[in-house]
Amino acid sequence: MTLTSIHDTNATDLGDDGLSILSDAERAEVKRLQSSPNIAAIEVVDKNGEPLLECDAWPGISTIFSNVVDSASNIAKHLGEEDSLPIVMMRGAKYDVSGISMVNANVVVVYERSKKIAGRF
Repeated sequence: MTLTSIHDTNATDLGDDGLSILSDAERAEVKRLQSSPNIAAIEVVDKNGEPLLECDAWPGISTIFSNVVDSASNIAKHLGEEDSLPIVMMRGAKYDVSGISMVNANVVVVYERSKKIAGRF
């Protein structure tokens, strides 16, 4: 399975309109992730599952993964760690997928294992 890179022209550009619900720090983190060469794909969905930023990677992965991230957030609240930032990881042979919960959105990041920076995750 191949992924469309976020660096390709098919990827949606990060406009401030679509990501206006994110805080300045969250928007900066998404922009940092988008510019990273070890990222194969990135998608951002709001808490209702509506896409804010997506590329032609795996249609619908953000919506599915958002449910997992929301579950992790609920577990964190139950454990009294609701201020922590839940990160959920799925490891594959070629790709690693992580979900990051932000205040008003969830971010799904696909890392290509051969491009990952040593020591990162």
